[in-house]
Amino acid sequence: MRWAKLLKRVFEIGMQHCPNCGDELKIIPATLAAPVIERML
Repeated sequence: MRWAKLLKRVFEIGMQHCPNCGDELKIIPATLAAPVIERML
């Protein structure tokens, strides 16, 4: 089950669409590796 669906099911939080603009949200991976962060920026 996708994380967004689990959040909605457990906490009644809708995370599939932006509450401000209504656009679909995208998952951005978190990383702590400096070379990867520098490449992303």
